[in-house]
Amino acid sequence: MGGQNSGRKKKSFMEMKTDMPDWADRIYEIMSYGRPMRTAFMALGISYLVHARFMKEEKEYQEAMLEGMVACEQWYVEMGIKGITDRSMNVGFHVWMSKNILHWKDTPESGKKNRKNIDEIEEENEITTRYGGELEEGKVRSIQ
Repeated sequence: MGGQNSGRKKKSFMEMKTDMPDWADRIYEIMSYGRPMRTAFMALGISYLVHARFMKEEKEYQEAMLEGMVACEQWYVEMGIKGITDRSMNVGFHVWMSKNILHWKDTPESGKKNRKNIDEIEEENEITTRYGGELEEGKVRSIQ
C-alpha cells in the first residue's frame, strides 16, 4: 500500500532530460513571469521529493533553477518599479507576494554569533574618537 517502497521506479535526471529536451528553457520561461519554483517543477511533471533530490545531486538542474529564481526576482522588481507609478496596482499584495515567493525579510536575522548590536558599535566609536586611539581596520570614526 503506497509508501517509499511501493514499487515505483525513481525518476532519473537523464530520463527527464530525454523526455523533455527543453526542460531548462521551460523552467526559465515559467519563472520569468514571477511564478515560484514549485510551479516550474510541477510543470516538468516531477514531485517535490524528486525536485529536492535533483537540487541536491544534479548541478545542471540546480543552475537552471537558480537562473529561474534570478528571472523570477527580476520580474518582481520590475513590477515593483511599475507599481511606483501605476496607481491601479495593489502594492500591498505585490509586497506580500514578493516576500513569500522570494523569501524577502523586513529585518535582518538576529541571534547570530559574533554580531554586535548598534549600541556596542556606537560605544566603540565614541571611545575611539574621545581618546584619539588608533582605529582598527574597517571601523569608522564618528563625526562629532
